[in-house]
Amino acid sequence: REHRLPAASRARLANALLQLQRNHADSQIALRHAGAVLGVHRGRLVVRHQPVEPYSRVWSGADEVLMPHGALRLSRGTGIGIAARHAASATVTIRSGSDGERLRLAGRAARRNVADLLREAGVAHWERHAIPRIYCGDTLAAVAAIGTDAAFAAAAGEPGLAWQWTPAMAPT
Repeated sequence: REHRLPAASRARLANALLQLQRNHADSQIALRHAGAVLGVHRGRLVVRHQPVEPYSRVWSGADEVLMPHGALRLSRGTGIGIAARHAASATVTIRSGSDGERLRLAGRAARRNVADLLREAGVAHWERHAIPRIYCGDTLAAVAAIGTDAAFAAAAGEPGLAWQWTPAMAPT
């Protein structure tokens, strides 16, 4: 009811229950119903809707970027996020994720796969490509739910731009 989905038949519910009972901790179950997909994330049944189409848009300098699947809000400050000098010297684009992206967070020695960082942050596998990435030119500078690449990070006292992602519908 909370997701405004029609009730499933008794047979469909029995089948879904059987699949959920046979679910292993590492499996990615997907039960389709009325345009939505029911899945399991961290031991909870969740409802997700159609995946977000790939996107890319040039940032206009606005403090808020509204998207069909959420809002990206900018905070301006010192010593936070992407150094303003990087944003001023390149075209800044906001993009959906793609396979193989890597990021080196401040204080970490190695570049890491963005998908792994998002998994560690508790983001469900079906939401990972939808989380906005901020590119300066053709280089990944930040991922909204994770942080800023060390090469683009504002130093203490340096003007910076930090991004916060708020999804349109939080998982239940």
